[in-house]
Amino acid sequence: MHNMIHQAFEQAKVNGIITNNPADGAVIPRQEKKEMRVLSVQEQKALLNVLHLHRLGFAILFDLATGLRIGELCALKWSDVNFNKRTIKISRTLQRIKKSKLEQIYGEKTTAIIEGNVKTNSGFREIPLPDKIFEKLLLYRQKQIEEMEYYKDFYTDKGYIFTMPLGTCVEPHTMRDAFEFLLKEADIKHANFHALRHTFATRAIENGVN
Repeated sequence: MHNMIHQAFEQAKVNGIITNNPADGAVIPRQEKKEMRVLSVQEQKALLNVLHLHRLGFAILFDLATGLRIGELCALKWSDVNFNKRTIKISRTLQRIKKSKLEQIYGEKTTAIIEGNVKTNSGFREIPLPDKIFEKLLLYRQKQIEEMEYYKDFYTDKGYIFTMPLGTCVEPHTMRDAFEFLLKEADIKHANFHALRHTFATRAIENGVN
């Protein structure tokens, strides 16, 4: 960027517009990277102790054990689970995007939830589930089936693992709200949802996992 500005002023000097380059000697400020937020072991324990207070508590636990991005977590379906291998396949992401102006003219809402493939080849992956998480996943599935039967006349089953009470997908902003609620309940200072991914990676390294 600095070189482009410098070249533009040099050309202006040639054309007689200005006599000197005011950008000479300017110092481009360095862009500071935001520090990664990792939950401490104590904070992690405090979070685990309050997960039962929210419907999406298991989703938060699942993310802490797998390190998924929030869009990947929300897009998970039961068809992604290999119950024999005890693994889960990551291939999709869920996000809310703004509609084009043309779509907004003919539709009431200005945004829409879309489900798409992960962006990179490395994003497609199969993750092994820890035994305790897999066992909890089976219990969670049974509870979801009971909900489906209870709300059968109103339930919309699209195969998502983590759902709202009537079966629709959990949007990323709803998942963030759940996480923020649990942080407050656990008296943990603010952290964004991506901190779960960093925490997963940190705990893995601490335990010697490649």
